[in-house]
Amino acid sequence: IDPNQALMLKRDIDASNQERTDTVEQLEDFLFNHFRNIEVQEDARINTETPGWAIDRLSIINLKLYHFKDELTREGISTEHYEKCKKKVEILEEQYRDLSNSIDSLLVEISSGKCEIKVYRQMKMYNDEELNPMLRKEDSKIKI
Repeated sequence: IDPNQALMLKRDIDASNQERTDTVEQLEDFLFNHFRNIEVQEDARINTETPGWAIDRLSIINLKLYHFKDELTREGISTEHYEKCKKKVEILEEQYRDLSNSIDSLLVEISSGKCEIKVYRQMKMYNDEELNPMLRKEDSKIKI
């Protein structure tokens, strides 16, 4: 692949990831505000993953499921390819169920005060010209 084209693709991916991060953080703010008046129990735990990022992972699993299921209906694939994709669909469906149930449980625990909701920012540096030395240095940029 041409280096300039690769750089353009990388920047597109970075921009898409930043948009996704911003969207999840908006969801996190919504959930935090929704649950802000819940009285947190003294022995409440803190979950290692926030509801917003768990929902983000769920959307990624759903996207994978869509594409693997699509592979199952593609014409001209080998039996071996079909079986590999079918097995992956089964695993992804289990992951989807497990994560969905975990998110539901987490939201119930937060709403009852058994788990404290916190917002953690991702602090991404790769899109920020002030923080990313590769974007800050003019001489390190590939000219397009």
